[in-house]
Amino acid sequence: MTLYDNPQALVRLIRNVAILVSSALAAWGAGAADKKSSASFENDIRPMLEEYCFRCHGEKKQKGDVQLSSFHTKRMLISEHELWQEVIHQVKSEEMPDEEPLPTPQERAMLVDWLEQTLNEIDWAKVKNPGRITMPRLTKTEYNNTMRDLLGIDIRPGDYFSEDGEGQSGFNNDRDSLFITPVLMEKYFEAAERALDALLGFKKEPIEYHFESEAMFMTETRETPKRFGEDFFGYVLNRGQMTLYESIDFPHDGIYEFKVRALSTGGPAGTRLRINDEIKGDIDVLSEEAGLYEIAVFVPRGTHQIAWNIQKPPIYYKPKPEKPAQAQKPQSVAIDWVKIRGPMRPKTAPVEPLVFIAQPGDGVTAADAADRILQRFAKRAFRRPVSKDEVGRYIALYENAMSSGQSFDESIKLALTAVLVSPHFLYRPELAPSDSDKEYRIDHYQIASRLSYFLWMSMPDEELFGLAKSKRLRNPRTLRKQVDRMLQDPRSDGAMETFLGQWLGFESLGESVQPDPKAFPEFTPALNKAMKEEAYLAFDALLKGQGSLLALLDSKESFLNEVLAKHYGIDGVSGNEMRKVELNDSNRGGLLGMGSVLTATSSPMRTSPVNRGKWVLETLLGNRIPEPPADAGILPENAGQIEGKTLREEFEMHRNNPSCMDC
Repeated sequence: MTLYDNPQALVRLIRNVAILVSSALAAWGAGAADKKSSASFENDIRPMLEEYCFRCHGEKKQKGDVQLSSFHTKRMLISEHELWQEVIHQVKSEEMPDEEPLPTPQERAMLVDWLEQTLNEIDWAKVKNPGRITMPRLTKTEYNNTMRDLLGIDIRPGDYFSEDGEGQSGFNNDRDSLFITPVLMEKYFEAAERALDALLGFKKEPIEYHFESEAMFMTETRETPKRFGEDFFGYVLNRGQMTLYESIDFPHDGIYEFKVRALSTGGPAGTRLRINDEIKGDIDVLSEEAGLYEIAVFVPRGTHQIAWNIQKPPIYYKPKPEKPAQAQKPQSVAIDWVKIRGPMRPKTAPVEPLVFIAQPGDGVTAADAADRILQRFAKRAFRRPVSKDEVGRYIALYENAMSSGQSFDESIKLALTAVLVSPHFLYRPELAPSDSDKEYRIDHYQIASRLSYFLWMSMPDEELFGLAKSKRLRNPRTLRKQVDRMLQDPRSDGAMETFLGQWLGFESLGESVQPDPKAFPEFTPALNKAMKEEAYLAFDALLKGQGSLLALLDSKESFLNEVLAKHYGIDGVSGNEMRKVELNDSNRGGLLGMGSVLTATSSPMRTSPVNRGKWVLETLLGNRIPEPPADAGILPENAGQIEGKTLREEFEMHRNNPSCMDC
């Protein structure tokens, strides 16, 4: 039996390793100052490098494009700090050298000690120039969040962008991985215009459509509308492929309200709204009495197909106890009629407008209104004060549009669009002051942006802007107070979920990564959602409760709802609400007992000890694993299900492969 076959033993091992590492670090911190290597570069270190390293990383051969023989002095080593940190890792983990003759344990220890001391001799407090730093572009998530807080409406215009690629760190906000392609630039223009049109749509006279269900199109031609009571007559959706639809012309971009009169024909049901086959939202229909249900979504102007399908609500329900023997009716939903109204101001929009703060009329000229709008909008979009010349360029765009005969709305929209596609908005510049050609400190507005994009993945709010204006953000007490405040803000939840999903590897679970639906039909959207929320809530409790990081490895409690508790085989949990639950199973607590982690580290058809072991070593213990040899081979997806052999037996056969053994 291996550790991968015994999760409880693996958790104990990781916990013990973490305790030992913590103890070792504490001891090292207490005694490192007294420990000084007596080795010298010329007499001890250079000869060792020549004997063990130069044969693969010398003048004749540079394995992995690494050349070490050109370093002749101690000072030259320090100049390549990052390279020699990697050498330390390779030597300490005994991954290099990988061919005989090999250094003795004493030689390894001497080399590692000398390199660590040498590289740590730098007084970083005296190093003022940090080197080149790439300006960070807003990620797709940061763009959506920033547009939400800048405009006051959450229409997620960046959802049409391609996904940001994963950087070297494993996260998608690595600065060097974020660049702008011509295609993405076009999408920035489209997204800006769409978002501004949605705001301008608030001023339009709303239209209203009313569609009786029986007059709409139905994909199943043999289906006929059904009557429920005296005043309810419409189609019943009871299986996945059934679609009730209609083509509708929307005159303006904007937020539209969809109101549906519906009922469940037996047990909780729901319906899903699709526009041009894109999912826009779900409505839970939990009652067998007719009721009104609403959902508001952004719709661009033009003709679109509006469709309704059956969708089981994300709640696990038990059969009613008073009818234990009665056969359950299908989970289906009947629709009487659909009303569509808009464009309209969403209920979540701020009372005071954030963009169109002035309008021509009542003593305000069009030029004055445009000036007030652009002054405030550019300052908030660029997340810093703006000069008169900067704003003047956008005012000139507005004036040119007005002089060509365009309306005030179209003219101001053009200037606002230019702001939203500016590098000062799409990037977070931390450029040197115009009068400086040396190293410099970032200013208070840049500190505010670093804080907000780290904790909220969005722009600073008015409180941060105010502190930046008064130049108080370098005060340690002020910073601590702001961090505490920002962590209590709901915006920090989204940032934490993104961080956790990318760090632990389950962000794409249920989307691009999921178990095979035929082999694991129990993996429903409701279960997937609960699995992720379990990890989010556990980490949130740890962060806000100032608990121990060891709780991520082993814990006596977790956060469950009924559907997740049922999946784990835990009784006594009912309802959809996630709540703290005491665990009696010693294998269940901690990350390695969470369904999100276990599913994300598995293959679509089966569990994967190799994937999970690699995840433990790299994600939890920080031990980088090299890529396997090209000829190592892989197990088939249905391993453990063929030829009567267990998964463990097939792994044992695979390990007998010479290439696998060498790896």
